Amino acid sequence: MEQCPMCFAMKELKKEQEMLTCQKTQFRFIRRLKEYDCIPFTLSTANQRFHAFHQGKPTPFFVLQSIDEQTGCVVLTLLEPLDMEGNHAFPADSFFTLRKTDSCVTVIPCSFGSMETLPLEYVGRPLPVREPKG
Repeated sequence: MEQCPMCFAMKELKKEQEMLTCQKTQFRFIRRLKEYDCIPFTLSTANQRFHAFHQGKPTPFFVLQSIDEQTGCVVLTLLEPLDMEGNHAFPADSFFTLRKTDSCVTVIPCSFGSMETLPLEYVGRPLPVREPKG
């Protein structure tokens, strides 16, 4: 298995993501208001942000599902960007929340030059309650 900086970054991300879900992790000064189970991120090549498609709609947002230690491939779960009305957000950067999907993509981390993590709160953020006009 090739070891590039992105492979190391993915392993670190996986380790930190597992720490999020570990009930044994006790903090003295931090009180968790909400339980998080994933770290959202984007991947980029030298030229552009990587996108995958869920139900025909593009998304650049992912969470790490698993790492194949033998091949170095990683399985990513796609996150769907939604606007404040719950519709697919396009452009993707105009999203309000990120919803986990059942779609996955397998990639080779060494194909990418950078990864940008996003705040944990973006995943599963409840849509605002809108009062009907009338």
